[in-house]
Amino acid sequence: MPVPRSTAQRRLHKALLRYHDPDNWPMLREALRRMGREDLIGPAKHHLVPSWQPQGTGHRHEGKREPRKGTALTRHTGLPPMPGPSWSPASSARRSKADPARRNRK
Repeated sequence: MPVPRSTAQRRLHKALLRYHDPDNWPMLREALRRMGREDLIGPAKHHLVPSWQPQGTGHRHEGKREPRKGTALTRHTGLPPMPGPSWSPASSARRSKADPARRNRK
C-alpha cells in the first residue's frame, strides 16, 4: 500500500477527507482538475466541491489555524512541561518487573 510521504500529498489527503470544509475547496478544485475529474466540481448535490468560493474562506492553509476557544491545552498545544520525573509506559513496566509481588496482586 503506498504511503504519502510528501507534505503536499498529506495535505491533499486530509483535504479530501474534509471536503466539506470551504477552506479546502481551492486545493481540491486544483487537484480534481489535475486528475481530469472536473465532473466533481459544480453546484449540484452530486458534486464534491462547488465551483464558487464563499467570501472570507479559502485563505487559511493547514497549520495556520488558531486553536478554538475552550480547547484543552496539552503538551503538544502549548501546555508547559510538568516539573519532576515524567511518567511513561516503559517506566511503569520496569517498576512492575522489579517488584514481582506487585505484579501478582489482584
